[in-house]
Amino acid sequence: MAKTDKSRYIIETVPLETYEKIRTGGADFSVKRRALADHYPWGGEYRPLTWGEVAFVPERGFLVQLTCVEAAPSTVWKNPQDPVYRDSCMEFFVNFRPKQPECGYLNFETNASSAMLCGYGKGRQERQAVPYLNYPDMDIRTDIKEDRWSVRYLIPLSLIDDYYGPGEFGPGSELRGNFYKCGDDTPIPHYGCWSVIVSGKPDFHRPECFGSLIIE
Repeated sequence: MAKTDKSRYIIETVPLETYEKIRTGGADFSVKRRALADHYPWGGEYRPLTWGEVAFVPERGFLVQLTCVEAAPSTVWKNPQDPVYRDSCMEFFVNFRPKQPECGYLNFETNASSAMLCGYGKGRQERQAVPYLNYPDMDIRTDIKEDRWSVRYLIPLSLIDDYYGPGEFGPGSELRGNFYKCGDDTPIPHYGCWSVIVSGKPDFHRPECFGSLIIE
């Protein structure tokens, strides 16, 4: 498994038949590149190994898997749109149309109980809650092992179209985004990111610090 150059991630394309095997448990999700969330701009000694993986599935959307080497993750929050960032949490923020200045970004924040906080907007303020349960194809799944946990979900093209308008993706298409690990109310609060954030205090809502994600 290869690491990525910082602030640049190459998205592999996964055939539809492979995705169906992954979805039904007939195959594991595995891509060549990992986006390591190993920058901790605000310090701290607790820095669990965390990485994100993304694949493009034609006619379906973007398959995302986040993994953290962390035992017994905190799962206080259980419901849709709960503040899961207070738990052990992994996050993926992404703008699917970064060349269009009127477009914002989506935040997908998930804990180990599959509860998700999801929204859309241009910044931290005035974010619009995304009713992700209306998109059953997202199929959010978590897997908790003795020393690590992971979450996997599909960002369906229907959801992207609803917030960005119709469009097409293919080789060379560029997104911008970031991968995060946090835990505001855990015994040791921590804030890790893939693409470096410049801010005096923890703040993941910094689209100007997003890295590039390009479909191969």
